[in-house]
Amino acid sequence: MAQMVQRIDLSGAWQADDQGVYYVRHLPDNTVWWAGLSAPWFFHAGLAFTNVFRGTFDPGRMTLTGAWADVPRGNNTLQQGNLSLDVVKISGTQAVRAHEALPGPAVPNIPPNGDRNGDDGKPGKPQFQLRKTSGTGGFGGSVWNRGGGQWGPLPLDYRFANTRRNDHNVFSDHVTPYRDFTVAFADLEGADLGWAEPPMPRDYCTWVFSWLRIGGEDQDGDFDMVVRIHRNDLDAQPHFWDQGWVQPAAYIRNRFDARQPDGTPNNRLRPETIMYGRDNDEDHCAGQPGILMPGWMEDAGDSVLINGQPLNGGLQQDFAENVLLPDPFHPATGTQIPELILRPPMTLRISGCLALDHHECPDTTDPAKLLAHLPEIHPVYALDILQDFSRRRSSASLTGAWHADDVGTYYLRDLGGTELWWLGLSRDQGRSFANVFHGRIMDGSIAGDWADVPMGPSGTRSQGTLTLTPGLGGVTTTVITTEDRSGGFSGSRWQKLYDRPVA
Repeated sequence: MAQMVQRIDLSGAWQADDQGVYYVRHLPDNTVWWAGLSAPWFFHAGLAFTNVFRGTFDPGRMTLTGAWADVPRGNNTLQQGNLSLDVVKISGTQAVRAHEALPGPAVPNIPPNGDRNGDDGKPGKPQFQLRKTSGTGGFGGSVWNRGGGQWGPLPLDYRFANTRRNDHNVFSDHVTPYRDFTVAFADLEGADLGWAEPPMPRDYCTWVFSWLRIGGEDQDGDFDMVVRIHRNDLDAQPHFWDQGWVQPAAYIRNRFDARQPDGTPNNRLRPETIMYGRDNDEDHCAGQPGILMPGWMEDAGDSVLINGQPLNGGLQQDFAENVLLPDPFHPATGTQIPELILRPPMTLRISGCLALDHHECPDTTDPAKLLAHLPEIHPVYALDILQDFSRRRSSASLTGAWHADDVGTYYLRDLGGTELWWLGLSRDQGRSFANVFHGRIMDGSIAGDWADVPMGPSGTRSQGTLTLTPGLGGVTTTVITTEDRSGGFSGSRWQKLYDRPVA
């Protein structure tokens, strides 16, 4: 009787020696897809590099070969090429040693939401290692081991209950979360745009004691603004009003629906960006940072993102009390960092936690109070300033960040106007879905294949084909729509947020 050969399944999380975690999807036809993101222990992973891959596994030769490309998430250098890897079976002892040698911080800022040891603990399950044998394009990784787990932000209630304020309280003492990872388009209003310059120096220990030192609760370093949301877009988001809420959605809807004196709906929102998002109290302010939510003074992937770039403390105020941000559309030259004044007219896409301040009575029906006490996105995780595409765009292509009607962010990479890659991440940073696409651009159409990759433990796992139609301008278009799709792909329309971030 012939012995049954067990099928090798490479699906899962793999950690490489380039300090990235690779989320691998191995399909029954031996097609293999992955998304590789640097430093997954940060709140925002993949800012140093994010790459995608499509290849074929040969079970006879135990090899994996295919093509890869960087996509423009963060400030990475965009490269692409081919890869060949050996799939090597290793012993349990070798696997333990390999796992212990995995790169990463000794005390990660954000613990993993999963089994970092991989292979789900099943006794006797074969363990494998991926080893690069050849490659082009400057690919950094050379050895992959199972592990890395399902990294991601801790539960919302934990983050709110443990993130410190600088008045001896925690976040949940002042703010009630309603819906995490909310994404809203909005127009910036001029009224109430303000920011109290925090004390100097801006280090965490100074900040955490500043309420005692200076007095007054406004000295928390938050900067806030007032925006008017694009209500039609918000209402069109799939299941916006009936899914993801931890408090009644009606309390937020009532504030949006409240009528202003001119009879129009209020539809106003106050985003607030915090300075620090740590659980370190006053007695441990100089210790290892325990970062639970992005702050504008935090570094790298724990910072608030502006057009995909971490603020890293780069927030200033001029003599006219304007809030100044690093300009995401112009590169720094020498020691000069171009600055962008945050003022209208300006259209934004805001991502963060939808919340209400405790000073507000959530179930009030008083029209005056509904208008006076606005819903908040507090804290803000990321802020995208929509590019003015009417201005001249030198060497523009499809490469850049896009928003889709499935509320995902898609990082597109256009290779010479003939080949397109992307990584699409759901609004919760890929936990609900993360998909990779690879296709060809020809005759005014884009056609190719896509597959979900396992970034979230309960995310979707499907695959299929897509045919896309760029809008006017071809490879310089700012709108893409689906012509045909299979496999249950949810998105049907993409709008460009901005061309690739400045390197």
